[in-house]
This record gives sequence, C-alpha cells and structure tokens, in this order.
Amino acid sequence: MKNWLSPQKRGPLLILTGVLIVLIGISVFYYIGVAKEQFPTNQQNVPPKHLTIAEKQKVPLYAVVVGNIMPSLNSTLSAEIPAQVKEVLVKPGDKIEKDQLLLKLDDKQYALELEQAQSEWTATKANFDEADRNYQRTQRLLEKMASTQVAGEKAQTAYENAQSKLQTASKNIERLKIRLEKTNILAPYTGLVGEKFIDSGDYVMPGTPLFIIYGAEPFEIEAKVPENYISLLKIGDEVSIDVDAFHLKTKATITEIIPYGDSKSHIFMVKARLKNQAATLPKAFGKMTFPVGEQEAVLIPVDYIQRFGQLEIITVLTNNVWQRRYVRTGQRFNKKIIILSGLEGGETIGHD
Repeated sequence: MKNWLSPQKRGPLLILTGVLIVLIGISVFYYIGVAKEQFPTNQQNVPPKHLTIAEKQKVPLYAVVVGNIMPSLNSTLSAEIPAQVKEVLVKPGDKIEKDQLLLKLDDKQYALELEQAQSEWTATKANFDEADRNYQRTQRLLEKMASTQVAGEKAQTAYENAQSKLQTASKNIERLKIRLEKTNILAPYTGLVGEKFIDSGDYVMPGTPLFIIYGAEPFEIEAKVPENYISLLKIGDEVSIDVDAFHLKTKATITEIIPYGDSKSHIFMVKARLKNQAATLPKAFGKMTFPVGEQEAVLIPVDYIQRFGQLEIITVLTNNVWQRRYVRTGQRFNKKIIILSGLEGGETIGHD
C-alpha cells in the first residue's frame, strides 16, 4: 500500500506537530506555575487562626416550582350593544377606580331612540289621563243611576287599554335608558387595566372583548407542581415566593389545589395568596419554594470558603498536613453553607 503522504509533504507536517507539542507543554507549565502562585500550599504547615469541624447534619430539602403572579379578581369587559367606539380613555397598565369611565361608544342613535320613546310616552300618558277621567266620571254616574252598564264597561275597557299602553311605554323607556347607559363602559372595581382589545373607530358587537381588568388585590401565584410533590401540600400551608423582576421576597398561603392534573405532564395547578401585595404586577414570573423533606448534608461556616473567580477552596487538615482543597457548595442556611462535594463530614478545616 502506498503511503498517503509523500516525503516532501511529510516533513512540514512533522515540524508543525512538534511546534504544537512545544506550545502545549509551555501552556501546561505556565498554568501550573500560575495555579501555584494563586493557590499556594501551606509549606510551613502553620495551623490557621480559626478552626472548626465540618458537620454532618440533617437539613430541610426544598422544591422550587415556577408560576405567574395573577390577581385573584379579574374580569373581561365586553360590549353589550352594537356601536362604534367613540373614545378609549385608558391603556394597559393604567390604574383605575371603581365606576371610572374607560370607554365611550357612539350613543347618537340610542339617544335619539330614547327621545322618541319619551315623546311617545308623553302622548300615551295624555291618552291614559283622558281615559282615567272618563272612567272615573262614568263610575260616578253609574252610582247615581245616570249612565248605562254598557257605557261603564266601555269606559273601563278604554281605561285598561290606556293603562297597558302606558306601562309598555314606561318599560320601553327604561329599556332604552339601560341601553344608552351601556355606551359608557365603567370600571367594575378598583384595579388596573391588563389588556385592551379595541381602538377608537372600531365597530363592536355584543360579546366583543374590550378590556381585561385586574383587581388591585389580593395577588396570588398560580404555580405548576409535579404530582410527586402534590401530596405534601394542603390548603393553608405557607410557602415562600420570589419575584425576581420586582426584587420581591414574601410569603404566601395556599388557597386552592386543583384536584386533577395533566395526564401527559403529570402537573397540578396550585394557587397561593401573597401576603405582600406591593411592587408587583399581574403575569410577573415568580418562584414558589416549599419543604419536601430532609436530607443529610455536610455544612461549614460560610467564612471558611475562599473564592478565586468561579473556584471555591477550603483549607483542610489531612494526615496532620494543612492542604487546600476544591469544593462545590450548595444552599445556604443562615451563616452556614452545604458542601456538595469535597468533604465527607468530620474534617477539621480552618481559615485566617
């Protein structure tokens, strides 16, 4: 089999390979030198000023799930009559008060219909008054035997017909007044505007969404909890909440656990009401933390950790010699921190 490289090509390749090996060797020796300079060993084996024992103890085990901050009170305001949007007075994020005017629909047609109905009611009322007077007069004549029974019945029928027409006209006015009032969209409660779906000039029909309104308080987190944790939670439990976007740390009380989960994701929805309502907005991202048991862990005081960039180092007594050792840390508990790797518990550690 012929060699795939000719002697002329093989020479430069060997030279290049040799140069790379030299460069790698220089880099390794440089790194070792820098590492020794940054993390010197305790060559004199002088004990540190402060000593302690790495303790192995049980610590709480927590689960963290995510969810959205939502107001417990929210509504979608929709149009109830067909009309053109005349004026939109608020935008998403605006704070609103109960009964504040949010939007105006064109009311010309409805105002005209109400005016016509009021005119018809006036005429109907005049006819009723006339029929009432005639009926009363006929009744007095009948008592004096000065009128016939036929005339009395005729007057009574005319009175009842006029009364019915007046009642119908009155109900029509009330109906048109309510419809005219529906051209003004008012805030159902104090809170803020979450979303807006329309603009001035749009034509809306009954059922067309206009706004989503959020109540001012209370806020709650809607979190998705895996089914293996759901048996550990119950209504009334207190959980911890972190809303990073608003630098908010607070507590919440579980108010609702949806009793059925997603068959595919095996997730349950849990709602918890926040105790601190300040400095947050609906749909903000939040984290819910709650205890799920205990675990055995090695803990040391935080002060005994030395940090060099991303590296974490401790000074530990090994075979009567003080040495530096890399560790990996976990969750903090007050002034102590969990050592995930690097210590087994019972070691003597120190720091200056």
